[in-house]
Amino acid sequence: MPTFALDEPGWFDAVFVRAHASPTDERQVLPAALAALVDALDSLVAAGALDGERRLGAEWACWSTVHGFALLARNGPLRRLQRDEVWEHARRAVETIVDGLLR
Repeated sequence: MPTFALDEPGWFDAVFVRAHASPTDERQVLPAALAALVDALDSLVAAGALDGERRLGAEWACWSTVHGFALLARNGPLRRLQRDEVWEHARRAVETIVDGLLR
């Protein structure tokens, strides 16, 4: 997960920080990766794997966790850790969000 942010910080900012507004499609206001996350969460609800009540706003918890983690790994206290340690913390962060959504 944090590899792209660590290896390509400029591209990470360009892809995940900027939103591209489009007057014809409301979904285009979101960065493509965030729109894909919204679609994935909606698909989980449609498949019955995620309760609709828990779905509401879940993209922001997911996005904040992953994006924030990547920034901490790139510029924060996690930057001093070995790559395998960063991955282990990233895995635990994602598992925590998933467990919270699906409980």
